[in-house]
Amino acid sequence: MNNGRAAFFDMDKTILSENSGNLYFKYLRRNGKISRWMNLRGYFWYLQYRSNLFDLETIIKKTLTSVKGDREQDMIKRCNRWFDEMVVNYIYPETKPLIENHSRVGDLVAILSGGTQYIVQPLSKYLGLNKYICTHLEVKDGILTGKVLEPLCYGEGKVYWAKRFCQDHGLNLSKCYFYTDSITDLPLLELVGHPRIVNPDPILAKEARNRGWDIRYFSKPPE
Repeated sequence: MNNGRAAFFDMDKTILSENSGNLYFKYLRRNGKISRWMNLRGYFWYLQYRSNLFDLETIIKKTLTSVKGDREQDMIKRCNRWFDEMVVNYIYPETKPLIENHSRVGDLVAILSGGTQYIVQPLSKYLGLNKYICTHLEVKDGILTGKVLEPLCYGEGKVYWAKRFCQDHGLNLSKCYFYTDSITDLPLLELVGHPRIVNPDPILAKEARNRGWDIRYFSKPPE
């Protein structure tokens, strides 16, 4: 059943209670893959992103220098282990029932995230979804090049990919839902018919209240 509508879900702080980039740095640090300094630098970049001093594109391009030349298969295996050992514990308990409700009424549910395919794909599979939209790292002959496929799935880039997704699946963007926590997603929130704000950052919370948008606060997963 397809009712011509999608329900898009952002990932970080919307499906996951923690930023996936932070979790990845913690995982690498725990397994001795990066130094404490690199871990701190990653956290510093994240704080700048949350403060709107850096955008996601800048951060991704900075961090990609560390994976340039790596085998994609190694990245896939590492991220699958990371998901199973760590990420799965940070999924908001409200997520699955909400996804099931959308699926039940015929909405096509998809994760729409600035994260890469190596975290979005296992999360999508775990949630029982077969559609996702994300930032894709460039791969040539099985090797990561250190570049991303443009446009990045961030800000206006999310609008581009959401519109393309709707065109490919016969959906009407103006009827769609979009769940997110971040003010950087405002361009897409203004286009969908059903903006849904989840655990918003302060700027988005203010914007949502001014516009009368639905605001929800999910409960943090048990430790």
